[in-house]
Amino acid sequence: MYLATRHQPDQTGFQSVIRAIFTLPAVPVVILALLARVYLQADPTHHLPVALSKTTQYLSLGLVPIALITLGAQLASGWRRPRWKPVGTDLVLRLLLGPMMMAAILYVLHVTDLLDLWPWPAELLIITTAVPTAVDTLLLTIETGGDFDFAADCVFRTTLLSPLTVTITNAIARLWFG
Repeated sequence: MYLATRHQPDQTGFQSVIRAIFTLPAVPVVILALLARVYLQADPTHHLPVALSKTTQYLSLGLVPIALITLGAQLASGWRRPRWKPVGTDLVLRLLLGPMMMAAILYVLHVTDLLDLWPWPAELLIITTAVPTAVDTLLLTIETGGDFDFAADCVFRTTLLSPLTVTITNAIARLWFG
């Protein structure tokens, strides 16, 4: 998200990019959702009003299809040669360095006894860092006026390569954790 947004002329500094991301309508909605979750978990007798719970259920069911349609429309808008340097950077960071960094962080936490997630859920956390860039990244990039061609390329290319990287990460995790 940061890489796709920072190339805009009006988004030159780190602070302006972060400000643009946090002015999205999704941020207050996530905060409200977390507050609703705390409310619901505080007491088993708490329930959301039916109108609110049904509306959120319908919206959640429609998110993935709408996101995929948006991605398809962006990719079909015309053939273009991908900018391999930034897309390659995203591929390396997301699919290769992500699992390595997660493994290193979890191992350090395990060895220092700060937070022992070893071996489970460490294995799961390492494998999930090898998954492709979410299509939500494209939607957020479009919303912030970022480089949506770059975001679409990243989502598409990481999705193409992820079967290979997830399989390799899974195999390495199986060897490592037994």
